[in-house]
Amino acid sequence: MNLFNLPEGVSEPEFVTALRELNKAVHSTGHMDAGYTLFRVRQAQIEETPPIGRDYVMIGHWATQSVYDEVHQSAAYIAAGETLGPIFEALDETRMYSRYEQLSVGGPGEG
Repeated sequence: MNLFNLPEGVSEPEFVTALRELNKAVHSTGHMDAGYTLFRVRQAQIEETPPIGRDYVMIGHWATQSVYDEVHQSAAYIAAGETLGPIFEALDETRMYSRYEQLSVGGPGEG
């Protein structure tokens, strides 16, 4: 999960277009349930709670570590990533990144 602000000089439409291309590359590997989703903060849910200071959340979806590895080593993903490379490097100034594992609680898609 990545929490970030867009770097100066990168527009939201530009980032969305590049991420769509990256997802097309992911899907070209045959893993249609893998890839990235992107969220933009719409409003603070609780006004008294201070915001985290990041306007976007990007989540990578990978069924297993081997799927992650396969996709990230594919020629299509590497080529698409070259477009996003400079953007991701610029994101490093504001990006907060953590890897999470899902715990089964009976939510959507778990049953």
